[in-house]
Amino acid sequence: MGFRVKVNFEGIEKLASSLDAMPNTIQRAALAAGQETVALVEETFADQKAPGGAAWAPKVRPDGRPILVRGGRLSRSFRLIPLRRGFIVRTGVQYASFHMTGTRRMVSRPFFPRRGRVPGEWRQRWVRVVTRELLRGIRS
Repeated sequence: MGFRVKVNFEGIEKLASSLDAMPNTIQRAALAAGQETVALVEETFADQKAPGGAAWAPKVRPDGRPILVRGGRLSRSFRLIPLRRGFIVRTGVQYASFHMTGTRRMVSRPFFPRRGRVPGEWRQRWVRVVTRELLRGIRS
């Protein structure tokens, strides 16, 4: 009495090849998520809404320009810094934090999600772009 095992390694070899490419795929996925984040921040300025969708407080003295846009320096200042397994989106504009958190004299008009409070739309868009890049990496 004996038994026989037949193994086909064709699929495993393809999977192993895909896994070898994963570090680059993960970097591409992180880069795509970072680019999507910059786009989301730019949308907060265009829509004049916080990341969760709440409208920014109107200007005390309306002047015909969009909220938080005098010359456009802040809205154009967001830069993506890719990391090996993630990213940073930052601005070098020193007064950005005052607009994010507000002051005694100025209301908060956030353009980034608050720590631990990422809106569902942002999560969905991140998942979409990361999934797309991971699938590309597996298929190639």
